[in-house]
Amino acid sequence: MKSKLKKFVSGAMIALTLSVNTLSIPASAYSATRTIDNDSIASGYGNTNGGNAYSYLKANSLYNGDARIASSSKSSCSYYWKYPSMGANATSCRCTIKVYLNHANFTDPSAAYYVQLSNTQSNRVGYLNQEKAPAGWISVAKTLSPLPEGSYYTSKHAFVEPSGTKGKNTGADAIQVLLSS
Repeated sequence: MKSKLKKFVSGAMIALTLSVNTLSIPASAYSATRTIDNDSIASGYGNTNGGNAYSYLKANSLYNGDARIASSSKSSCSYYWKYPSMGANATSCRCTIKVYLNHANFTDPSAAYYVQLSNTQSNRVGYLNQEKAPAGWISVAKTLSPLPEGSYYTSKHAFVEPSGTKGKNTGADAIQVLLSS
C-alpha cells in the first residue's frame, strides 16, 4: 500500500511541477531590427526623397560621411527609409526608432518620425528636437495597442516629416528601426 501511495504522490508532484513550469513559459516573442543609411544601395533597402526637398550633404561627422537636409518649413515633404519587411502576429508592437544626428545644420525643433505598421497606415512614433539632440544615436519609442490591422503588423518603411518651422532644417541620416512584440 505504501508503494502505491508513494507512486501516486510522486506522479502528482511531477504533474504539479510540469503544470507550474508550463504556465511560466513565456509566449514566443518577435523582434527584428533594420539599420539603413540615407542613401542605401544594399539589396532590399532604399530611400525616397519626397518632393525632392532633401539636398545631399557631406561631412565627416555624418554616418558614412553623408546625409540629406531640407528646410523644416516644408512640412509636407518626407524622407523615407525602405527595408525588407518585418512583421508578426501580435496584439501590440513596441516601435523604437534610433536616429543618427551629428551635424550643426540639423536644427528642426520637432521632427516627426513614423513607422509603417500596416499596408494602409503609418504611425507616429515620436518627435525629436534635432537641434538639442546629442551628437550620435538618439531614439524615440512607442508601444501601439491595438494594432492598426487588428492582430498583426507588417512594416517596410519609416520616414521623417519636417515640423513646419521656418528658418530651421530637418536632417535625414541613418536610422535603425526595431519592432518587437
